[in-house]
Order: sequence, then C-alpha cells, then structure tokens
Amino acid sequence: MTTGVLTRQLAPGVEAQIVSSADFGSAAADLVQNQLSAKPNAVIGFPTGNTPLPLYHELLRRQKAGQIDLSRLQPVMLDDYLGAVGDNPISFFNWLRREFFDPAGIVASRIWRMPTDPDGIDQACRRYERGLMERGGVDLQLLGLGLNGHIGFNEPGSPAESRTRVIKLTETTTAANAVYWPDASKVPHSGVTMGVGTILEARSIGLLVNGAAKAGILRTALFGPMTPAVPASLLRKVHKIHVIADEAAASKLG
Repeated sequence: MTTGVLTRQLAPGVEAQIVSSADFGSAAADLVQNQLSAKPNAVIGFPTGNTPLPLYHELLRRQKAGQIDLSRLQPVMLDDYLGAVGDNPISFFNWLRREFFDPAGIVASRIWRMPTDPDGIDQACRRYERGLMERGGVDLQLLGLGLNGHIGFNEPGSPAESRTRVIKLTETTTAANAVYWPDASKVPHSGVTMGVGTILEARSIGLLVNGAAKAGILRTALFGPMTPAVPASLLRKVHKIHVIADEAAASKLG
C-alpha cells in the first residue's frame, strides 16, 4: 500500500491525496481494499477509461499475490453508451469485463449492468435504480473527471438531483472518446448514466484524476462555485469524497 506524497484536507470530509504517477494505481487500490476489508461484500461502482486502468492492474496484482479478496465484491456500473447491447466490444460493460472483471474471476451475472437497449430505456433506468437500493446502496463509487467537469456521463447542466437516465453527450466528450473507436465517425452521441443525485447517495466517493490536462478542471471542481455547469463541483455537497490525483493533475491546487 502507498501512503502517498501529500494528503490535504480541502474541506470537511473532502480529502485529496496527491501521489506520484507511479503510485496512482496503488493509492486508488487502497481505497477499494480498505472498503472490502471493512465490508467484503461491498457494493462498488467502477468507471471506464484510461484513468482507472492503473487501479485495475494493481487490484489484479494484489489478488494474484493473495493480498485482496474480490470474491464477494458486488460491482455496479456507472455509465455506458446507449445502444451498446450484446457483445458490442466498445460497450463499457464489455470493456470492464475485458480489463478487470474477467481477469479477476468476477462473473458477468454478479455485475449490475447499466441498461443500454433503447427499447424501454426509461423503465430500465428506473429498474437500475431499484437494483441499487435492493443491494443496500453503493458503498464506494469511483469516478473519473471529464475535461468539461462531467462525472459519469453527467454533462454540464446536469442537476444535483438527477437520476439514472439517457443523456446527450457533448462534443468535448465524444471527441475525447473517439480514441477508443476505430472509426471516429461512429462514436455514439448518447449515453446512459447514473445521475448526479444517484452518485451523491454513495456512502463514499473516490474521484480519480491524473494528467496535466485535468489540472484546470480539477481546481475548478474543488474550489470554484458549486454549479451544474461543472457537475463534479456538486460532489462537494456531500462530505465523503476522497480525491486521488497525481502530481500533474494536482499542479494547480496551490
């Protein structure tokens, strides 16, 4: 486990751990391991993308070394593309399976999957919310941070009380996601996401941020006005946020 380079208390219940890029995955894995030590069957929400990859690699390393038990973990999804059904390789569900769940031995039936079929999607989103409640709520929700301040697919303008729903993606988000697509013209323009209100109900939130490109938006999210224009800023409405940032992402925190 890592102790990090620097820990700062930004506000009551909002703590930032600033680590080297080499320690980023280990610091994030500590969050998960501490949660599972306290509650082996914890409900944990997992994000996709390049940011959490060091976390998943470290969790797999610890599992192989016998340092962590993932056997009772209850994983839930944060978001996905609308229409990414079945075995679509670009779906977030399949991405998570490929990068983490399958290597960890977590079978698909244990994962509370975000609905993606456009048919009956509103009802499916309500069912997704009920499923979270039936699991006792989310114990730890892990998040990345978008360049425009989005969390999950909650784009600017998403209200603090929003629930799981379909949302139109901004050009900033589709451009950032284009790197994952062989044909950038086919990047979906709609996603399905936990709402901000759904995220805020998690008992603990881990915001994972790395890279210099995120330094400005991280400062805005943590020190700017709390506003739907920057959805990540709304995380400060609750006092249970642990920020893990590498030194480049934290370079503008002062």
